[in-house]
Amino acid sequence: MTPSIPTIRFISTQNPRFNAVQKTLEQKLQNYNDKKAGPSRFKSLGLAVRDPKARVIGGLLGATFRGWLHIDLLWVDRPYRKKGVGCRLVHQAEETARRRNIQWVCVETGSFQAPDFYPKLGYRCIKLVPLARRSQGFYFVKKLHPAPATKTVTGEHSQALFGLRFEPLTPGKKKSIK
Repeated sequence: MTPSIPTIRFISTQNPRFNAVQKTLEQKLQNYNDKKAGPSRFKSLGLAVRDPKARVIGGLLGATFRGWLHIDLLWVDRPYRKKGVGCRLVHQAEETARRRNIQWVCVETGSFQAPDFYPKLGYRCIKLVPLARRSQGFYFVKKLHPAPATKTVTGEHSQALFGLRFEPLTPGKKKSIK
């Protein structure tokens, strides 16, 4: 006997119970996926770039799971664009992914955003989708190859791009972003 379908209720994101419902649904999906495909090994990834006055002028947010790095957000303030900051953020994210034994990267961008940026870094467009206002969405992927054995530069030398400070964002530690 098939169970009857209960009443479906809309829950607004402003509802105080929304976060609890979201976490419940995410956990149920995670449990299902883990049973079917094995553990996801989900791990957030975040990088911030600060100017000499410690103001955030850019960053990258994403996550690694199931063999992929998903870049969700990449931002660089206009005065710092086309100066290598975005490239450095993506390269640092890729290096972190390699250390996590990740082999693939994916990112989505719009035709009004950065469709020319990612191919310069070795990304290949695998899909175009129509978006609102006569724009297009681009889906890019890249196969990560093992990094060549090179000396890693750390400390103040790794921070030496135009006086900017690149730093990982650590989940759980709240920082004031100005």
